[in-house]
This record gives sequence, C-alpha cells and structure tokens, in this order.
Amino acid sequence: MDHSPALSQKIKVPQKQYSSQEDPLRRMATPIFDKHEQESRKKGPSSAATVLALSGLFVVGTTLILSGIIVLIVVSVDE
Repeated sequence: MDHSPALSQKIKVPQKQYSSQEDPLRRMATPIFDKHEQESRKKGPSSAATVLALSGLFVVGTTLILSGIIVLIVVSVDE
C-alpha cells in the first residue's frame, strides 16, 4: 500500500526509547465491550446537573403534595 509523500512527512517515528521500564499499557489486557453490556450498565441519570434537577423536582413535588394534604385537613376540620 503506497502512501502520499505529504502523509509520510507527518508521521513521526521515535528514534530511541525514552522509558527504561516496560510500558504498563502493553501488559494490560484490552477491555472489550459489547452493546448489551453498555446498555445494561447505564440505568440512571448520567450527569450531576440531571441528578440535582431531578432531586429538586422531587422535593418541590413532595412539598406541594404535603401542603395540599394539610389544606384539605384544615378545610375539613373547619366545616
């Protein structure tokens, strides 16, 4: 396979090894992920902003429900 001269000028080949130790990335096994594993792993919200927004909505909703129940109790007691 022939490459263009412009592409071969951009490729840099290191002339010497800069590390005296063995590269730990070469010893580590490469993880292989399939789509089913990725889909099953992601079950909840992903960002902190989403978690904060959902928790804020939960607190507001709970407060509204409790205040509605209190109003219904007070109205029924007054009658």
